[in-house]
Amino acid sequence: RPSARPVPLAAAAAAAGSRRSRRGMLCTPPQSPLVKPVEFRLDSDSESDHGSGNRDGFHLDRPQDDTRSEALVIATSRARTAREARLTAVGAAEARVRIRALEMEALVDVRRHADTQSTERTRIEEHARTRRMESVAKVADVFITERAHTQRERDAQHAQAEREALAMWGQFVTQKA
Repeated sequence: RPSARPVPLAAAAAAAGSRRSRRGMLCTPPQSPLVKPVEFRLDSDSESDHGSGNRDGFHLDRPQDDTRSEALVIATSRARTAREARLTAVGAAEARVRIRALEMEALVDVRRHADTQSTERTRIEEHARTRRMESVAKVADVFITERAHTQRERDAQHAQAEREALAMWGQFVTQKA
């Protein structure tokens, strides 16, 4: 039959095989609050407590003094600080993601604007080139028309000169004969 005497937490942890420091006490993480030891009591007659223990028959005796309250406040404060730090880090990361998304959106908009401007410049250049080619075509058309007109006039004058020359030759031959 197990005894009803309290078992210190350090002894319970040692029995479970936890690591110990050089002084024989449990190692506590750095900057952790020091809490008074919690004792477990193994109660053999759980009926006498009328349900004050848990279903396994173990009772947890915790000191109810100010040290425990201070430790609880410190632990709660550290937990809140850690949570706030984590939320701050998550918020900062989300903000960086949003900033990066906005930067990428801005880069896409700048590129789209540059492409639009390039397309507009190309359209303007093509329009100017078309106008220049139309004016060159008009000049070429006028040149060809005038050259053809000049050629026809020259041919007509040449034909007239030949007719006159033949007529004079005919008169010269008739006068001589």
